[in-house]
Amino acid sequence: MLQKIKTLIILFVSTITLTIAQEKGKIAGKIQDAGTSEELIGVAVGVKGSSQGSVTDIEGHYLLSLEPGTYTLVINYVGYNTKEISSIEVKSGETTTLNVTLEETTIQTEEVVVTATYQKESVDALMLERKNAVAVSDGISADLIKKTPDKNTSDVLKRVSGASIQDNKYAIIRGLNERYNTALVNGSPLPSTEPDRKAFSFDIFPSSLLESMTITKTATPDMPGEFAGGVIKIKTRDIPDKNFYNIDFGLKYNAITNNRAFKYYEGGKYDKIGLDDGTRKLPSNFPSQEDLTGSSIDPNNSSSIFALNEQRAESGKMLSNNWEVKEKNRAPFGSSVQFSMGKVYKKFGGVAAITYNRNVRYVNLKRKDYDSNNKQEIDFNDDRYNDDVLIGGLINLAYKINSNHKISLKNTYNINSQDQMMLRTGSEKIRGNFANQAYNYNYSQNNLFSTQFGGEHFTSKLKLKYDWVLAYSRIDRKVPDYRTLRYQKAADNPNTKFQLPVNDNVDPQIAGRFNSNMRENIKSAGLDISRPIPTIAFIKSEIKVGIYYQQRERTFTARQFGITQAEGFIDQAGWTQAQKDSILSLDPSKIFDPKNFNYYSALKNIDPNYSKYDLELEKVNPDGSAIFNYVNPANKETAAKVLLSPDGTTKLLDLVTGEPLTINKGNIFTLKEDRSLTNTYTASSELKAGYFMLDHRFDKWARINWGFRVEAFDQRINSYLPNNDDIRTAQKLNLSYKKTDWLPSVNLTIYPFSKLNIRASYYKTVNRPEFRELAPFRFFDFVDFYMVEGNYKLERAVINNYDLRLEFFPGAGQVISLSYFYKDFTNPIEKVLVDVSDTRNINFINAPKATNRGWEFDIRQNLMILYPSSKILKRTTISGNYSRIKSNVDLNQVNGLLEKTRPLQGQSDYLANIGLNYIDEDHGFGVSILGNRVGRRIAFVGSGFYQSIWENPRTIIDLQITKNFWKNKLEGKIGISDLLAQKSYFYQDVDGNKKFNSDKDQAIFTYTYGTNITIGLGLRL
Repeated sequence: MLQKIKTLIILFVSTITLTIAQEKGKIAGKIQDAGTSEELIGVAVGVKGSSQGSVTDIEGHYLLSLEPGTYTLVINYVGYNTKEISSIEVKSGETTTLNVTLEETTIQTEEVVVTATYQKESVDALMLERKNAVAVSDGISADLIKKTPDKNTSDVLKRVSGASIQDNKYAIIRGLNERYNTALVNGSPLPSTEPDRKAFSFDIFPSSLLESMTITKTATPDMPGEFAGGVIKIKTRDIPDKNFYNIDFGLKYNAITNNRAFKYYEGGKYDKIGLDDGTRKLPSNFPSQEDLTGSSIDPNNSSSIFALNEQRAESGKMLSNNWEVKEKNRAPFGSSVQFSMGKVYKKFGGVAAITYNRNVRYVNLKRKDYDSNNKQEIDFNDDRYNDDVLIGGLINLAYKINSNHKISLKNTYNINSQDQMMLRTGSEKIRGNFANQAYNYNYSQNNLFSTQFGGEHFTSKLKLKYDWVLAYSRIDRKVPDYRTLRYQKAADNPNTKFQLPVNDNVDPQIAGRFNSNMRENIKSAGLDISRPIPTIAFIKSEIKVGIYYQQRERTFTARQFGITQAEGFIDQAGWTQAQKDSILSLDPSKIFDPKNFNYYSALKNIDPNYSKYDLELEKVNPDGSAIFNYVNPANKETAAKVLLSPDGTTKLLDLVTGEPLTINKGNIFTLKEDRSLTNTYTASSELKAGYFMLDHRFDKWARINWGFRVEAFDQRINSYLPNNDDIRTAQKLNLSYKKTDWLPSVNLTIYPFSKLNIRASYYKTVNRPEFRELAPFRFFDFVDFYMVEGNYKLERAVINNYDLRLEFFPGAGQVISLSYFYKDFTNPIEKVLVDVSDTRNINFINAPKATNRGWEFDIRQNLMILYPSSKILKRTTISGNYSRIKSNVDLNQVNGLLEKTRPLQGQSDYLANIGLNYIDEDHGFGVSILGNRVGRRIAFVGSGFYQSIWENPRTIIDLQITKNFWKNKLEGKIGISDLLAQKSYFYQDVDGNKKFNSDKDQAIFTYTYGTNITIGLGLRL
C-alpha cells in the first residue's frame, strides 16, 4: 500500500513538473508611430518562419503565446517600413514586454526592411512617449514602474521630474500649491478627496495597477481648462497581459511616536477599519435645530421658554460622555496590506486591488502668535495624537469586442478616516492673561466612490477614432462629534485650579461640540473624435473635436453646540464658591456626566405637572421683566409667582412679599445650539465644454498643435447672509455665478535633429473657487486657532501661460531639459488672515493681479556615460530637477495693507529634487535615495498690519532598499523616510531678510516630526 502511495506521489509531482516545464510564455507590447507616438491599429505581428501571428488592437497592443525559445518578430503595416526584431527570448510562464516603433515609408520602388535587436528596440521605445508628446510633459511608463519598489501612486510621483509630494499624498508642480493642479484618471477628472480644498490624495492607487503616469505642464484644447501648475494623468490597467496575484505587507515605525506613551479616547469598535459605528453620531431622537434653538417659539410665552430650557438640559444628557483621556504605554505600529490581481480570459479581462493603510503618529506642535506690535499673545504647546486609516478598493473590467472596439468599466471606492486627539497647555492674552489647559477630539470620515463606463472605437474605412465615457462620483464626509474643551486660570496666580469658564453663550473654544454631514454627487460625460486629414504637400494633419459635461451637487449641514451654564448655576442663591469651583474644576471624564446636565425650574418644587397650570400675566415691569402667576385650574388658586427676565431667566417669587425665594438647589450645565443660519448650505455647478484642435506635422522637422476650448460654467450657492440669525428677517443668499471662457492654446515643436526638441507654447486657463471657499459657513479650527469663513463674492482667476523648453534625449529613459515659463494671473484666489479683537479669521479673497515666472532644469541620466563598461554604473540612474521661481502680487492699489508687493500664496521661490536609483535586475536588488526641498512660501497671507506667515524650507531625504528572492516572486523592502526629521517652521519674517532667524523672527507654528522606518514584504504570483 505504501509503495502505491509513493508511486502516485511521484506521478503527481512528475506531471506537475512536466506541465510547468511545457507552459508557454508570451510576447506582449504596444506598437506606435515613431514620429507621433500614436498607437497603430491593425498592425500585423508575425513570428518569422512560422504561421503564428497577432494583430494590434485599438490601443496598439498585441499578444503572442509561444513555446519557450528565442524568436524573431516581423512587423508589417501599410505605409510603414517593415521591421524585423531578433533575439527575443521567451521563458516558460513569463511575459516578455516589447514595445515597437515604426517609421513611415518614403517614396521608393523597393520594400525597406529595418532590422533591430530586442534590446535596442526596447530602449528606443522607452524615450518615445515624452519626445513626441504634443505638450510639455514628464512621465514614467509601466516598464519603469515595474523596476521600482514603489507601492502607490504618490511614491511613483516622486520619480517624475518637476513634481514633489507634500504630506506623502499631495502633488506640488512647479512650486504651485495643490489648487492649481488637476488630476485625471483614465481621462476623466476625479473629484477632490479633500472636501474643504481642491486637492487629490495620490496614495489611493496601487502602483502595480498603473499603466502610465504623465504630468503635462502646458495645455492642449482636449485637456481641462482649470489648471496652472500641471495636469496629472494617471492611466490604470484593465486587461493584463497575463494572470497575476500580488500581496504586500508593511509595518511602520516612527522614531518619536513609538518611543513614548500614546494618548487616546474611547471611540467606536470599527475605528481600525476606518468606519464609525455610530458611537459618535447624534441619537436618532435628538431634537432638531429648530427645536433646540427655540427659533419657532414665542419669546413672550414663558411656558414655551421653560419647556425649551428643560429640553436643552435633557439633550445634554443624551450626548455621549466620551471626554476621558486614556493612555497606552506605546503607540501601535503603523501597518499596511495591499492585494492586487489581474485575470484575462480571451477577449475579457480585469484587474482588482484592495489597500489598507493605518498610520499612527504623534507630533509636537508649538503654537504662538503676536499682535501688530509684535507683542506675544499666544504661547501653546500641543501634543497631537493621530490614528488614521485608509481603505481603498479598485476594480477595472474591459472587453475587446474586436481589434477595433473595446468597452470598459472602471470603479474605485475609498474610505479615509482621521482620528485625532490634541492636548494643549500654555497661555494666552487675547481675552485676558490666562493659563490654558485644553482638549480637542476630532474624527472625520471621507467616503469616495467613482465609476467610469467608457468605450474606444475605430472605423477602418473612415479612419475615425472616437472615445466616450460616462462617469459618476460621490463623496460623503462625516464629522460626527468634533469636541473642544478648554480650562483656564489666571496666569499670575499659579496656586488656583483650572476651571471651565462657561457662560450663557455658545462658545466653540470653551466647551463646543460640532456635527456635520456633507454629500456631493458628480456626474459627467465626454466624447472625443479624431480623424487624419489628407496630406497636403509635406504637411500631415489630424483634426480632433470633443464635448464634455459635468454636474456637481453638494448638500452640507452642520450643527454647532455649546455646553453652557444652566440658569441659576452662578447666580442662584444657596451655592457657595467652593461648590462652584469643585464642579467647574472636574476633569474631562467627570465634568459632563449626564447628572450634571439639569434645568431646575422652581415650579417643579410645586408640582411635576406644572405645565398643566394656567399661566396669567400679572404685570410688566419698567425694565422689561414680567411677573406671571401659575393658577391651579382645579381650585383657581395661585400656586406660584414667577419673575421672567428679558434674557429668559426665571426666578420664583414669594407669594406674599414678592421677593425672590432662596432655593437650596442649583443648576449646572445645559446644551445650547448655535442659531447661525449659515451652518447649512447647498451648492451646485454645471460645466459645459467643447473643443476644436488641429495637429500639423511638417515632415520630420516641426509640429504645431493649436485650437481652442470653450467652457461655460454656472456655479450656485444657496444659504443665508451672515450676521442675522433670525429666520424671519434673515436675507437669503442665492448666488448664481455664470461665466463662459474661451481658452485658446498653441504648442510648437521644432526638431533640429533626432534627439533634440525646441518647444514653445501659449495657453489660457482658469482657476475657480471651491464650494467651501464661497459658503459663508463659519468654523473654529482648534489646531490652527483660527475661525474659517468663506467669501461668496469670490471670482474665478484667469491665467495666461507662456512656456519655452529645450529637450535633449541622450538615451533610453534619459533626458536633459531647460525650461522657462511665465504666468499672468488676474484675480488669483488666496487664503488671508484677518486680525480681529479676540481671534484670527481666515477668509478667501481675490488679489488684483499677479505674475509668476521662472526656469527649471531637469535631468535623468544613466551613469554608464561615465564608464560604459561598468555594470554598476549601467544599473545606476541619477535624476533631478531644480526650479527657480519669482512671483509677484501687486497690491499698490489696495488700501490699508502692510505689504504692497509679495509672492503668491503657496508659491515657492525654488523647488529641488534629486534621486539616485540603482537597480540590479539580475540579482533582484535595488537602492533608491530621494531628496526634496521646497523653498519658502506664504502659508497664510497677512492683512492690515498683521504680517504674512511663511513656511520655512526643510530638506527631506528618503532611502529605500529592496531585495527579491525565490525567482523574483518574493520581495523584501526597508524604507527610511524623512531621514533628517528637520523641524517645520511657519513664521513671520520680522527682520525682512527672507529667511528664518529664530532669534529675530516670530515662529507661529513649529512642528517636530520623527523619522519613519518601514519594513515590507511582497509576494508576486
